Amino acid sequence: MGLQALDRVLKDREALSKMSRGSIEKLAHLKIAADRLKRDGGIWAYNPLSHPSGPNDLYQVGFHKSTKKVRWAFGGNRSGKTEAAIAECVYWAIGEHPYRKVPVPNRGWIVSLDFNMSTLDAEKTFFRLLPRSQLLSFDKTRHIAYLRNGSEVSFKSCDQGKDKFQGTSLDWICFNEEPKYDVYEECLLRVIDRPNCCIWAAETPTAGMSWTYDQIYEMSSTDPDIDVFKFDIYWNEHIQREEIERLERVLDEDTKRMRLHGEFIQLAGRIFKRFDTTLHVIPPFVIPKDFNWSRFRGLDHGLNNPTACIWMACNREGECFIYDEYYENEKTIAENCFAIKQISGAENYMWSAIDGSTKTRKADDKFSYYDIYKNNGYIARPVWLTQDKVITAIDMINNLMAMNEKTQKPKFFIFDTCYNTIKEISRYRWKTFNKDDVNPTEKPADSMNHAITAIYFALLSGAKWCEPEWLMQEPVDERPWY
Repeated sequence: MGLQALDRVLKDREALSKMSRGSIEKLAHLKIAADRLKRDGGIWAYNPLSHPSGPNDLYQVGFHKSTKKVRWAFGGNRSGKTEAAIAECVYWAIGEHPYRKVPVPNRGWIVSLDFNMSTLDAEKTFFRLLPRSQLLSFDKTRHIAYLRNGSEVSFKSCDQGKDKFQGTSLDWICFNEEPKYDVYEECLLRVIDRPNCCIWAAETPTAGMSWTYDQIYEMSSTDPDIDVFKFDIYWNEHIQREEIERLERVLDEDTKRMRLHGEFIQLAGRIFKRFDTTLHVIPPFVIPKDFNWSRFRGLDHGLNNPTACIWMACNREGECFIYDEYYENEKTIAENCFAIKQISGAENYMWSAIDGSTKTRKADDKFSYYDIYKNNGYIARPVWLTQDKVITAIDMINNLMAMNEKTQKPKFFIFDTCYNTIKEISRYRWKTFNKDDVNPTEKPADSMNHAITAIYFALLSGAKWCEPEWLMQEPVDERPWY
């Protein structure tokens, strides 16, 4: 029933006279709820989702209904896990929980990974769900929300260190993503003396089979105080199916299980564990043609395997962007070079790089592959790729992918149009890995690595932002680069 229709019914005395007392009371409660929604918004507009085809207790509704001391939602990205966890915080803070009686006033913590990103996101979600009339004040310095009913909600982060989690007694604690284990242990001590206290969390298991797998997920089958929920992105009716399908195209099977379905996977065989499509894959933009940017190309020659060429731009801040790619197999060198010229257009490059082994000429051949590429316009620095250099290149990329402490963002980015490069980096694995191995191998699998190898050649040739005076010099195209 719409709000206008509800108002009309409540004003119609003749209609009300024909209703039972119970029906009138239900309408009155609906009116109160409607007025509160119109006035306050927030949690009153939150509608927890049920499992689309199974019991309600499997999804957001079940998470809120659980009375276990520890509740943990393992879910994919954008599966609704964080929304449910923060909504639970609001239910407790305002003292109006739909499925249980909570003490009022109460004190709780919302614990995120760091202040600069995840804590601010948690604050934003909390205040979006908190009814406007409930907030008394917010201490921006200490990150504490004071409610009119006397409740306090503190926003904390794991990077404060476990010492900052000592010395106070709480009614509830919420973890926004997996905390460090020593922080979790300290938090357990904060709620041990409260009979009705609770801990809950929302996590995408990006760390693989970490301590939460052993201490929470596995223990839930035998510990009566632990409840575990799985949140799947497919269950979130607010996410368009087209968005999910776009993610499916660029993620490997293991990452799909983790990022979309919230499943634990063994990540030890993956080389670029830091690679996150939500951080490192970005929409294309026009790269300026000025002294603040330097451009490079790297090429990995293939016959039956694809020939891969990547275009890289580096700026003064040390950021590297893979902004274009060529990826074709069963093409002649002349065909490869023609296509690369078409993609390159009128761009100027500091230099290009190529596999040094292409300089090797067979006894019966007049020209090496390197010579043929050069004669067709791809003049490049040769880079000899030894196993040690592969490990060096992997380390360079992993360092660029790491979050910078000052900017709170990585320094390695790929345009989302570079489909094959994204696919390879997502699926790149060590040659062999057995979870029982004491010393896993440090040799990458020689497959699905053509665009990656092209990136290696560019980085190992010295690709980075160059001082402006370099731009006035002729590049040393054929100098060996070790």
